[in-house]
Amino acid sequence: RRLAQCASPAFGSQPSSYRVEEYGVVSFVKFIAYVKLFYRSEVPWRIQVAADNESFIIKVTKAMAYADPFPNVTMDPDYDLISEVVQTVRKSNLEVSFVHVLGHQDARTAFADLDLPSQLNVEADWLAG
Repeated sequence: RRLAQCASPAFGSQPSSYRVEEYGVVSFVKFIAYVKLFYRSEVPWRIQVAADNESFIIKVTKAMAYADPFPNVTMDPDYDLISEVVQTVRKSNLEVSFVHVLGHQDARTAFADLDLPSQLNVEADWLAG
């Protein structure tokens, strides 16, 4: 059962499908942080974020490991979104793990036969248009 669904445009000087997927991760993390705040939960929540954008997952995971970013990392064209995810996770006391899911699995496997992360990825790609 899907509890929430959203879609929005991606902003930036060079909009791309890569950036759209990053906005999806930011949107999800922000949503969870606000739900946690609304319920005033002090207990750390363990969240798993699955995305087919392996590069973004690697960048966010590396950024989470350091209290302060390396100066050259801040020059990444998508650093604004990486930073937004990292800061939201830290401020809201979320325990987030990021996992890679293969994209476009529905091209070779029936949607109903896919596992939940893969189904959600197919739906996210459809919403991204």
